[in-house]
Amino acid sequence: MSKQARKRNQVVEITIPVGTTAGEVKTFPVTIDKEYSKIIGYKSEEVSNPATFDYAIGIRNEAGYLTDMVMANHLQTNPATPMDKRYMETDAPGGGINYVIEYKPLQTVTAGNAIVFQVVFSLEK
Repeated sequence: MSKQARKRNQVVEITIPVGTTAGEVKTFPVTIDKEYSKIIGYKSEEVSNPATFDYAIGIRNEAGYLTDMVMANHLQTNPATPMDKRYMETDAPGGGINYVIEYKPLQTVTAGNAIVFQVVFSLEK
């Protein structure tokens, strides 16, 4: 009997606060679950964006970028896509590695318009 890899999702929720200026790059540190040795995929999901602002996201660790700064909608998936295919595929180290999620709004985030999004890492043992 073959041994199947164990998988799980690690979800990181980030708020781009009111007052963040256009083009201002902010960072959010995240440590990948030490029980899972690699990242096999990642995606971005928007939770709330009242003013439909555009923003960019990048993900990196000390060795370099998992994804360079790209428009967030490039990391979002079509709901019609099957659940197991909704990730940008990768083969990056996990197991307690520290990553930084960078984000940059293209417009100043105004009152009542904080942006909330999630970065979801698909992990494998």
